[in-house]
Amino acid sequence: MSQSASVSLEIMGKKFKVNCSPEEKTKIIDAAELVNAKINEVKKHGKSVGSDRITIMAALNIATDYLIQKDIIYQHDETNNYKISKLLSKIEESLQQLK
Repeated sequence: MSQSASVSLEIMGKKFKVNCSPEEKTKIIDAAELVNAKINEVKKHGKSVGSDRITIMAALNIATDYLIQKDIIYQHDETNNYKISKLLSKIEESLQQLK
């Protein structure tokens, strides 16, 4: 049976208790801090009022950041795959020349 850890969080001034695995505890705390930071960023710009709208705008900002990073990682993977393919071709050519 897997162990469960309880994490106390505060988001937008509200307290939450979340159950997670011990390995996830630090990431959950980091995630809550990120959510609070994004919420404070949205509040700071003052364009959104109401906790629901602020929360949705923060979630959209986090999702956008995630998708941008995902695209960057995909582009790096594609670049690395291309470079690996070119290196393999050069190795194969060199091996053929040795024969």
